[in-house]
Amino acid sequence: MKKILSLFVVGLLCSSFILSTAPDAGRRQTYYYFGCAMEQPAKGQPSRRLQLLYTDLYSTTGGEGDLKRLTALFAGHVNKVCASGSGCMSELKTYTDAKEAEEKQSEIVSRFERTGKYDVKRIEYNFK
Repeated sequence: MKKILSLFVVGLLCSSFILSTAPDAGRRQTYYYFGCAMEQPAKGQPSRRLQLLYTDLYSTTGGEGDLKRLTALFAGHVNKVCASGSGCMSELKTYTDAKEAEEKQSEIVSRFERTGKYDVKRIEYNFK
């Protein structure tokens, strides 16, 4: 009986340790984000300037599931407005710090503008 009770206590302690150290997909946190999409060059098409599309900065309080939903919505929108027949690669850039999100957005936009290969365009999109 003592062995069974000991095993039960050890099992309980281990399971509570695993639960307390496992990443919590349902944890709510404030995220700062913007959408970014890069046009993919079409094979066999003459070269031209490609598009880099990006949105304003937004914030939301939620979990990973909320971010996945926003990512899917943005990807669907980008595929509708993308000028290329070969589509656009889209991504939701997420950060837990507002200043970092603003700096990264500025860095990405500047980097693509400097190449001279992209028409960088801010698009209106409501992440609702």
